[in-house]
Amino acid sequence: MKIEKIVTRQQRTNCYIISHHEKAIIIDPGADLEVIQALLQRDQLSLEAIFITHGHFDHIGAVDGLYQAYGCPIYMHHEDAPIVLYPENYFDASMPLVKIKSPITYFDGDFSTFVILDDVTLDAVHTPGHSQGSVVYVLRDYERLFSGDTLFREGIGRCDFKTSNRKDLKESLKLLKTFKDSCKVFPGHGNETTIGYEKENNLYF
Repeated sequence: MKIEKIVTRQQRTNCYIISHHEKAIIIDPGADLEVIQALLQRDQLSLEAIFITHGHFDHIGAVDGLYQAYGCPIYMHHEDAPIVLYPENYFDASMPLVKIKSPITYFDGDFSTFVILDDVTLDAVHTPGHSQGSVVYVLRDYERLFSGDTLFREGIGRCDFKTSNRKDLKESLKLLKTFKDSCKVFPGHGNETTIGYEKENNLYF
């Protein structure tokens, strides 16, 4: 199992390529399509799926380009469908209005499970707050958690957007505190951390 991070030029968002057995999935391809494709080609990886933690523009900018190139499924929580289909209803002109035109497979509920890369279990855990459809993705057998903009190293995501909810975010953080201290966290922005470190150093956590 290999996890490679690309820090994209769009808001310095973290894009993650997870690969195993010459296959890969991508979490949050926010921008820099050519860089992502170059890394896939360098390692001769077949792109199997795209997983989106939430629908904000800086996490979805390269989705359509990757779909056109690879035709792979795109997964996200259905509660964020409105902001990737009609961003103009939720954001003003000061923010890029990025839409996803490719077909999306939506999942719902608080917990969904996917088998990826032949035999790897990826869990999607609904963590609303930063957006209504925010999720974290967990590599169950590897204690690796991709937190999007729900949890950062010594910080949390904004909750002042139209689809944000401060109370929901607080409850989502309580849920994440139940994960093992040793669980490594790969956030949507900034450096990696662990659940244990955040318990000791994150005032919001």
